[in-house]
Amino acid sequence: MARRAWATAYAGRHRAGLSHRDQFATIDAIAVEEVNLADELRDALGDGDRRALVELLAVLGLFWTIRGEHTRLIAMTGAVADAVRDWQPPLELEDTARAALVTTMIGVMVTDDRRSEPI
Repeated sequence: MARRAWATAYAGRHRAGLSHRDQFATIDAIAVEEVNLADELRDALGDGDRRALVELLAVLGLFWTIRGEHTRLIAMTGAVADAVRDWQPPLELEDTARAALVTTMIGVMVTDDRRSEPI
């Protein structure tokens, strides 16, 4: 629990910086802890902690998108969809949940080329 609390707090402190003039410093700060944050994201996904899932995904998803690591999002899209299906986030978490899910969908859309499929 202490690690999860640390991870969500760390993500929360750095989320706004990803789309701010401090973006490079924020990317560096997240990169230092990326493995720990991603481990905690996977654990939250596995144990059904939706709050931690969207808090971490909102940051890591945008971080991976900025770095062009869309496959990181694609690999977990189905599990994320299953985890949040029929879930109504609490009011204070709605924007974070929306950011996490939109970023995940964008990651999939960026790499999904339907034009190459047979008609």
